[in-house]
Amino acid sequence: MIKKKRLSVDSYRRLQVLDMRYRGKSNREISEDTGFSVQYITELVAKYISEGMDAIIIDKRTSNNRRMSFSEEALFLEEFVERAEAGLIITVSEILKKFEEKTGKESNTSTIYKLLKRHGWRKVKPRPRHPGKATDVEIELSKDNLKRKFTSIVLLKNRINDRNKSRKYKNVRLMFADEAGFGRITDPASCWAPPKVRPAVPFQRIRQYKTVYGAVSPVDGESHYEVLDKSNTENMSIFLKSLSEKFPDDLIILCVDNASWHKSTDLIVPGNIFRFYLPPRTPEMNPIETIWREIRKLGFKNKVFDSIDAVVAKFNEVVNSMTKESVIFVTLRGWIEDVIRSFPYAPDSLHSCPLLL
Repeated sequence: MIKKKRLSVDSYRRLQVLDMRYRGKSNREISEDTGFSVQYITELVAKYISEGMDAIIIDKRTSNNRRMSFSEEALFLEEFVERAEAGLIITVSEILKKFEEKTGKESNTSTIYKLLKRHGWRKVKPRPRHPGKATDVEIELSKDNLKRKFTSIVLLKNRINDRNKSRKYKNVRLMFADEAGFGRITDPASCWAPPKVRPAVPFQRIRQYKTVYGAVSPVDGESHYEVLDKSNTENMSIFLKSLSEKFPDDLIILCVDNASWHKSTDLIVPGNIFRFYLPPRTPEMNPIETIWREIRKLGFKNKVFDSIDAVVAKFNEVVNSMTKESVIFVTLRGWIEDVIRSFPYAPDSLHSCPLLL
């Protein structure tokens, strides 16, 4: 009696995939039923077509751990780190080729996916970066310059108090300002949904919008906004005047980007506002960018508005609902705390002191 070779569980599962494909199921349906990825199913069918049944029922897989130890895998991946940081590893084919050369054995993309997962790699959408963006060195230099600016303004406040007894500034306030457009153009945003449900959301392309000027103080959560028509020098002057009037007893260091209306010689800058220009094309250094995203998330995603007045009303509603604590939470960053603490008499607890110095 001839003893038949017993097939492995994995072999049976691969045969099941072929059977389901033969019966007309799509790769997506098979993936949902078996747990295999769509790509693996595609490769399996192609392998059966090119190599026949033996390629399916004979389990040639070798555990990856027998090919490389975890530390060897980590060392192997190091040669790809530089290209990965530059956003140049789009598919795993490059890693697969090197892996097969390294081990001397044929492998597949599933092995590489598992290897990458073991070492914490994941596929993410890179942040866009302008070719003219400031370098890391320039960004760090800018932070140091802001520390010196903060210290000099604090000392200036004391000199003003000494020399002009009729005009005493109580505080030095570090704020970050920018503009954002809010209007009736909508884009669908990702949202949570139950299984097998894809929500349908309203969508429109009506080109009506308002420009919002805003400034935020990460230390105490204070903020100020002006809804105007467009970004220009005249409206920037209006915003600075209203900001100055809201904090008349403060000297304000206002960090802004290099937009032309922020630097215009025609700009009217109140006496208690000192501008500090952030490095070019570094929105990540301006925490009010996070506030804009938070406002859009809370009030504008997957919604349409009947008029521009409704847009403004929703903006005011969201802004009024944001607490100072929530503003601090999303805007106060470590390097901003370092700027404040750079002055010798800065308070020990930034959160317990609503206004500085």
